[in-house]
Amino acid sequence: MRTGTVIIVGLGSIGKVHAKNAANLGWKVVTIDSDPKEGANVTGIEHSAGLESTHAVIATPVETHIDVFLELLEVIPTIETVLIEKPLFHPMYLNLDIKPPAINIVRIF
Repeated sequence: MRTGTVIIVGLGSIGKVHAKNAANLGWKVVTIDSDPKEGANVTGIEHSAGLESTHAVIATPVETHIDVFLELLEVIPTIETVLIEKPLFHPMYLNLDIKPPAINIVRIF
């Protein structure tokens, strides 16, 4: 049985799968989604200050991955491990002269 909390950001079909799997493994699951209709525990990352977790999954639309990642780390500084659904960032970063924000990645699994 696991101990601790996993934050799932985005409750579309993939986010719901991650939430279910984490719960089945014994993790406490806190869900965040910007759409109140999805039934998340928290509506919007900006309302998640005070949550404590070292693990998170980002399962939002691809064009939001980098922004959600940066906001999540700012609002919940205890996070150490983040799984970001593929692709990491929107292909527009590759096609234009725009670069994703500089991120210091320690390890990628």
